[in-house]
Amino acid sequence: MNGQHELAGLQRWLFERVLDAAPADAEAAAALVVSGHLPATDRVEVYRHGYAARLVECLEDDYPALQHALGAGPFEALCRSFIQGHPPPSPSLNYYGAPLAQFIAARPERWSQPASELAQLEWALVEAIHAEEGERLDSAALGRLSPEDWSRARLVPSPTLRLLGTRHAVADHYQAFQEGSVASEHWPSPGESAVAVCRREADVWRVRIPTALTPLLSSLISGTPLLTALEGCTASDPEELQRAFQDWVACGMFSGVRVE
Repeated sequence: MNGQHELAGLQRWLFERVLDAAPADAEAAAALVVSGHLPATDRVEVYRHGYAARLVECLEDDYPALQHALGAGPFEALCRSFIQGHPPPSPSLNYYGAPLAQFIAARPERWSQPASELAQLEWALVEAIHAEEGERLDSAALGRLSPEDWSRARLVPSPTLRLLGTRHAVADHYQAFQEGSVASEHWPSPGESAVAVCRREADVWRVRIPTALTPLLSSLISGTPLLTALEGCTASDPEELQRAFQDWVACGMFSGVRVE
């Protein structure tokens, strides 16, 4: 039992040194670490730097547009600040970067809001990639609904679907980043916007949602009956509504329809 306590204490000591922003105390390291060909402090430094570098690498993979907007150096500094307060909660790093947008939103810098919203979009893309796609709505199923069914029918959103409302044009900014037409250290322009993210097989979609149709899509996602959602839609152009609805179904935003 004593041996287990000693091991747990050593593991805790090493973990705290790995998370520490400063190098390990030389005397303590010499007493606890077998140095071999390297001094004890250098051996601890290998783990400390390697741990942070791996997590920064994960965040770079998940947030390339954010890294481009901030610049490589400031982005790494942001990541290391995030890492200090957010050690990985599990051995898998697939979802390690989930809290980054919230972390950025709480920061005092003038760029925190557009950066946070850009991070939200990039994380929605990560979630869409990793989520199970599930079934896909067959548009013909809607045609088989009776007039009475429309008042009781609800669309089932795809597990990959995310709807984001933002105060900056993050979807346009991300598209420009993908095309290589946005400069480094340039942020999304102000302006209310909405974008839906979803996946259909290997294709990940970013669909800009018109302002007049955002409440409709939000209602459908929340389970509002079809007839009620459509009656509450303020879009004045029926053709625009029809095209948008067809696009939403084609992109795989919905998994099916249920009548209750």
